[in-house]
Amino acid sequence: MTDVLPLTRGDAFVLAKVEALLQPVPNRLDTSNRRSRIVAAAAYENLHNNFAKLNVRDVAKRAGVSTATLYRIFPDERTLYRAGYDLANDLYRQWLFRESNHPNPLFRFSEMLSAWVEMWPRPMGKNIRPGRFVELDRRDAITSVSTTTFFKTALSFWLGQIRRLTEERYLDFEPTYATMEELSGPLEALIFFPTILTCQTFRFEMSAFEYAWRTIDDFMRIHGTPHFHATRRRLNWDDDLVAFRLKFK
Repeated sequence: MTDVLPLTRGDAFVLAKVEALLQPVPNRLDTSNRRSRIVAAAAYENLHNNFAKLNVRDVAKRAGVSTATLYRIFPDERTLYRAGYDLANDLYRQWLFRESNHPNPLFRFSEMLSAWVEMWPRPMGKNIRPGRFVELDRRDAITSVSTTTFFKTALSFWLGQIRRLTEERYLDFEPTYATMEELSGPLEALIFFPTILTCQTFRFEMSAFEYAWRTIDDFMRIHGTPHFHATRRRLNWDDDLVAFRLKFK
């Protein structure tokens, strides 16, 4: 990682998964996980170099293989880079689609949204705004299929989370794609699009969690049912934000 971009929770999650894949099997004669170790090593080097050009020797050393062995499995650097990139991408997506089961819906959505907010300034950030990414890469058939699948997964995930609010009687309507855009739009306008369009790192004035809380708070103040507002007051849900700030002050 660079000094400019601190390690996020998503980075830590992905690195832990990659480091687990780098562990050699006890039997040194067993080469069954050699390819997966090389891919994990490429992902590791990508992550620590902000997805700049790979050093094949560093990848081979981290994977515990010779460069000759590496080139037998991956004939060129482009293929190796792509394999490591795809692994990291898949792991980041696992992180992004982790559900929160916190009983406070404001806290719950802040946990889930903040994972995305933390990612947007990262080198992988451009890959996690599905509509934008599909539009940019439609010319590449392989990438288009991948991102279209991601778009559908993201849409299903967020509609499911918003639908849960309806089931809890905190909303009184069936969510649509427009609902998802209304929820995430302010965050994207503030952080994602300026970062992508200007290539300038967004400077956070508060935590990603607090940006996310402000977003879901605004959304629920507009759309929340009387039951939501009454429950919010009765259970003192806003105290959870105060506790979060004190914990990470």
